[in-house]
Amino acid sequence: MNKTLSYKNTFWIIVIASFFMWFAALVHQPNGEQSSLFFLKMHDFWADATNVTGMSHANQPYLDGTVGLENAIYPPLAYVLFHVLSRLAPTPQGGYLSYYFTPLWTWTFVLTLCLTCMLLYTLIVKNISSRLNLQTVLLGLAFFLSKPMLTTLERGNMVLLSALFVMVFIFYYDSKIRWQKETALISLALAAGLKITPALFGILLLYRKDWYGALRACLYGLLFFFMPFLFLKGGFSNLAPFIHNLYLHMDWFKTHPAIGTTLFSFFLKFRYCLPHTWQANMDILRISTFIFSYVVCAGLLAGTFHLKAKWQKVLNVSLAVLILPAVSQSYCLLYLFPAMVLFLKEADRTPSRLSILILVSWLFTCFVYVCPVSLLFDHTIAVPLLLGTACVYTWQANRKLTDKEHA
Repeated sequence: MNKTLSYKNTFWIIVIASFFMWFAALVHQPNGEQSSLFFLKMHDFWADATNVTGMSHANQPYLDGTVGLENAIYPPLAYVLFHVLSRLAPTPQGGYLSYYFTPLWTWTFVLTLCLTCMLLYTLIVKNISSRLNLQTVLLGLAFFLSKPMLTTLERGNMVLLSALFVMVFIFYYDSKIRWQKETALISLALAAGLKITPALFGILLLYRKDWYGALRACLYGLLFFFMPFLFLKGGFSNLAPFIHNLYLHMDWFKTHPAIGTTLFSFFLKFRYCLPHTWQANMDILRISTFIFSYVVCAGLLAGTFHLKAKWQKVLNVSLAVLILPAVSQSYCLLYLFPAMVLFLKEADRTPSRLSILILVSWLFTCFVYVCPVSLLFDHTIAVPLLLGTACVYTWQANRKLTDKEHA
């Protein structure tokens, strides 16, 4: 791929163009099709932030059933942080969504979003290229004008902060500078303390045979998971209702399935193309898909030990983080950002057909403008396509190793 039509230029041109197309159409018709980019067309704006703030107000989040106990499922660190926000405003009488009508709460939350986004942008720009130029700036802008980022900001979800910590870990877990390495390990623990599933990124330390680093990461993780319980009313007695709410959350999604990042989401989206017997019993499809997901991801993660490229290792683990959980909403696509930054940094040096598939999949995920094509080819197709591509290059690497051993 020549310099003009490089992977980097293709990415930022298409994503930024799709954003301006979307924004122009939105301005032309604010309540039209383009507003469907956001959950319930923004009638549930910032609900993830306002609900968590409301649950944290009395410092007993796992017993707060205002919006359903099945929604009180964050680890305690998230509620401890939002308890600080909750102190900036009284509990609104009109429901938790009314928090953003409280100026001090809204100002503080916006400031938090801005600082988090600034740090994310800085990390992306710093790690996507060895030099700062117009292309690098536009690449960073493309990530922030992409569909996963826009929809996450609309939800006000804690995954934004978790993704920041994941990014710090991935970019610096292999650093030879001691303070950067330690910061990376602490960041992984903080990410897992907010969302649990990022703990799987710790397997990257095992791929490097960094046993001591993995041990420290585990200790940090246990610290940031259990210590916040002490700041909640009732202390460790909150652990049992926390686990109970997690079960309620998974049970709720069995009867109210949502299109997220799992492989089940692919079949859920195209369920009307399936045989009638499968449509009638989605439990069979769900169980079959989860078994398939676990088998494929187990093989993929095992094969990753023999990969050399960092971006390939990171992408494989990122896909497992998206696919393995029973419930994984679309805003979790932010966990793919570090892998895509590393991919775009290296792709133009070693172009291949598989690289083109990865770029196309990422464009499916990031494209903003709402139209029949983008509704069909979105992340529900991109994630399985990325998984298939990852399986191919992982298999190729392991086959080369086997051939070399037999030679």
